[in-house]
Amino acid sequence: MQEEMGYLRITVKREKPELLSGHPASSSIWRQAALGLLTFCLMLLIGLVTLGIMFINTKEELKSQISNLLKRQRQMAVKLCQELIIHTSEHRDHKCKPCPKTWHWHRNSCYYFATNEEKTWPNSRKSCMDKNSTLVKIASQNILRLLFSK
Repeated sequence: MQEEMGYLRITVKREKPELLSGHPASSSIWRQAALGLLTFCLMLLIGLVTLGIMFINTKEELKSQISNLLKRQRQMAVKLCQELIIHTSEHRDHKCKPCPKTWHWHRNSCYYFATNEEKTWPNSRKSCMDKNSTLVKIASQNILRLLFSK
């Protein structure tokens, strides 16, 4: 018998170890899930910061509105009180005070006498403007009598 010698070529494909263990496919899914979760968390953080800024701005705006409304309410109360005094001068049974504390009411006006303060005319004018009032030069005898009666 004649022996035949032949070559047999066997090619064995080696599978990558990652494919055998299943890591790349599952790792890719986990990476995508982690990236999605990270993106979601960042969006939540941005939303919370935006809401915080909006809250602070709204809070300051509301404080300003409350302050303005309280100032307007005080002005209206003083005006109402002044009208009450003017129209009910013969009936003194109301407890209305048309002027701020330390101010005096005389003939439909409120007066503040700064007797213990020594200021220049410009400084006195500025002080009056700070009190939402005007500095007056007294020319009336009635007001002078009121001034000296205090």
